[in-house]
Amino acid sequence: MYDINTAHCSDAVDFLRNIDKASIPMILTDPPYGIGFNSKCIEYKGNHKQLKNDGFDEWNSQIENWLRAMRRVLKPGGIVAMFCGGGGGKFLVMPRAALLAEKYFNVIQILVWKKYIGLGTNYRPMYESILILSTRKSKYNFYDKSHNLGNVLQYNQVIPSKDKDHPTRKPLKLLKKLLEIHTLPGDLVIDPFCGSGSTAIACIDMERNFIINDLDPKYYMLAQERIHNRQAQLSLFGDNNVKI
Repeated sequence: MYDINTAHCSDAVDFLRNIDKASIPMILTDPPYGIGFNSKCIEYKGNHKQLKNDGFDEWNSQIENWLRAMRRVLKPGGIVAMFCGGGGGKFLVMPRAALLAEKYFNVIQILVWKKYIGLGTNYRPMYESILILSTRKSKYNFYDKSHNLGNVLQYNQVIPSKDKDHPTRKPLKLLKKLLEIHTLPGDLVIDPFCGSGSTAIACIDMERNFIINDLDPKYYMLAQERIHNRQAQLSLFGDNNVKI
């Protein structure tokens, strides 16, 4: 088992092998979608680069391994919140991901993250899906007491502001909402596909512990930088509530 509140750089399955069995109350993660997304970020300006493992063939050959490895480390009643693609497109990845997830988990819900009006002329993309999975059909980790929680969550997308930004960074408010629904302060959250480390930042702000990982050394270094900066901000402003 890794030390808590640390970041790592390795293959996701290798990372998960080093997590104790049935030890994690929540996995909050944003794996490749299998859509061949091309990014201008993290490389020289104007130079497109495809995200690692995001080609359909790569994704299709690995997603079941990812799901199986996540199932092994999840506590009884624990939750996986896994971002997926939305709508149609060249490859119907979200339905396939949901059907494969059913082999290892109970599919509790498929949330819709309504984010923006996308580019294009016909059926502009406005949402992404979030699979909510658990080891149990009932009595899973759920702490929202509002009795008014819908399955459509609306948060503005994050627009990359500089070349080294991760191109598909998820909004912190959305990640914090998912943490609020499915975890308690002090719980341990892991992210095998952490990108620039937004899950860790949300955990720091919400007083949750974390262990994160990414395959790409560039994004791992960016996550480390963001974590260090957020911890420094908390220290500067004298916030003693978050123990790192």
